[in-house]
Amino acid sequence: MFMFTRYLIKISCLLCCLLSFSVNGQIVLEGGQSGAELVTSLLDTGIEIVDIQLNCGDTSYGTFSNGDDVDLGIDQGIVLTTGTIDDVPGPNEDDGISFSSGLPGDPLLDEIIAPFTTNDACALEITLIPCGDILTFNYVFGSDEYNEYACSGFNDVFAFLITGPNPGGADYDNQNIALIPGTDLPVAINSVNNGTAGTNGIPDGCISLDFANFFVDNDFDDVAPEDLLDLE
Repeated sequence: MFMFTRYLIKISCLLCCLLSFSVNGQIVLEGGQSGAELVTSLLDTGIEIVDIQLNCGDTSYGTFSNGDDVDLGIDQGIVLTTGTIDDVPGPNEDDGISFSSGLPGDPLLDEIIAPFTTNDACALEITLIPCGDILTFNYVFGSDEYNEYACSGFNDVFAFLITGPNPGGADYDNQNIALIPGTDLPVAINSVNNGTAGTNGIPDGCISLDFANFFVDNDFDDVAPEDLLDLE
């Protein structure tokens, strides 16, 4: 007999992340949705939603479309950011974009990037019951701290945490499944970067410099204007 089990999924960002649910021009951002509206646009059919908690700044979340037109890798989805979604569209012309939501950090993110701590976290928590045994998400991680703050104390990070029954054994308990493939390393600017320390960082300040194959450089100091993505 197939048993339906309940999972708590927490998507936490200290950065800008765009997640997909699976018209020509610039990426289009829209804010102001409720947590339920975000989840409805993110999840497919066959999933029972039990509870939703959205803990983000007022302008730190929304939906996006036209991602394919800017080579984002995801055409439509939701965006969660430590700053404001108004800063997501390009072109990238400023290394100093900054915005504070005034919210605290997230203790679970603090654990992931210890000894660093976090501020302005944005988190979407979904308690759900899937009707099958496979649930997939796609995401893109981005940060305006690239490239100059790679390997510094400004270590923006993304986590996808799951709590609930583990078919392989003991239950998941805030298990981060957003890891660099083949490793147990989190996704952060100090682990996914261009392979060199930034001007404000040092090599020893990085978790890793070995995963430039997962990194797309969109810094106007390093990339020719015609090759930049139309994203900040």
